[in-house]
Amino acid sequence: MSDSGKRFEFLVNGAPLALLNTETAVAADYLLFLEGVIKALLSDRESLEREANKSGRTINGHGFSFIGSVNIPQVSDEQINPDL
Repeated sequence: MSDSGKRFEFLVNGAPLALLNTETAVAADYLLFLEGVIKALLSDRESLEREANKSGRTINGHGFSFIGSVNIPQVSDEQINPDL
């Protein structure tokens, strides 16, 4: 029997946050793994906003921030935090 699966671990500061074993995983397992990764990334929105701002983009203020970033000119000035 060959082991054709892979094991993915998502660690934050050395602590396991999400685990995926592709050999036995079903669709729900993949979705739960992705949910863990997304929750970890969104827990630090300020860093994500700073990173987006460096590219002239923002993740705040456009009503669909869960989808992704938009160009900063598409967002009014009062919605952009200049302190980030």
